Amino acid sequence: MEWVIAELRLYSAHHLTLRPTSLSSRRLRRTRRMIESTAMIVPQQSLVSALIALQFVAFGWRLNREITVGDRGSKTWLSLPDYLNLLSLLAVVSCCVVTPLARGTNSRVAGVILGVSYVLIAFHPISEAAHYRLFSKGGRAIYLNTPNGDYPWITGQEVLTVIVSVVFATLAGCVVWHA
Repeated sequence: MEWVIAELRLYSAHHLTLRPTSLSSRRLRRTRRMIESTAMIVPQQSLVSALIALQFVAFGWRLNREITVGDRGSKTWLSLPDYLNLLSLLAVVSCCVVTPLARGTNSRVAGVILGVSYVLIAFHPISEAAHYRLFSKGGRAIYLNTPNGDYPWITGQEVLTVIVSVVFATLAGCVVWHA
């Protein structure tokens, strides 16, 4: 059985044209899958590169901060939001870059990873601000009056913001999965 459809031809990265063609039903299904996968890959890949750039900037800022702290002789570490950012970066690179390059198409999991990672990077500055207790009047100085006399690895505010970010990221992942 022959169908007359408009077949998408990609002549350049910026110009799409429609050309009427007569196709068999098998070729029609293959063409539709190609069109659907192409429509999904192009915008998703541009989102991936923007996300990776944001993740690198956030991690680079944190490294610069820790290098400065270490040069003063203080203890240095990466905070929990930094570890979430690194885990998210690895997931994005493996699921949204390497796997599509190897398979030729994006998977549903890649979309979920992308959505989850965007939510995590959106909450990253809030969690970092909570790490430095910027949402309280006492600031981080309250920790210097403790018997330990040093800043903790994670603050109570930071725990709360990380939990909120993980909950929202999980919800975003479920929405993308079921979309």
